[in-house]
Amino acid sequence: AVSTAVYHVAAASAAVMAKVPPDDPAGIALKYVEVAGAAVRTDKMGVPGSEQTCGNCRFYKDSEIPEWGGCALFQNRLVVKAGWCMGWIPAA
Repeated sequence: AVSTAVYHVAAASAAVMAKVPPDDPAGIALKYVEVAGAAVRTDKMGVPGSEQTCGNCRFYKDSEIPEWGGCALFQNRLVVKAGWCMGWIPAA
């Protein structure tokens, strides 16, 4: 039973640590890019488009991998801190 529990924890950790691939359907739908400057960003909630990145979004959470973090919009899979998607909302 213990080995089964360890397997499930390891599998869950691996899923969380997966990076959002370029061909991910959710990424495509939200126009996710790994370089925010590659996206057409407009002012949103008082923040200029040029200042919007995954790293200052409400849905982003730092990870142990530098410059990558989990995103709630992508089931906590990893996105680039300098990236952007149209789901961007300023961090509280």
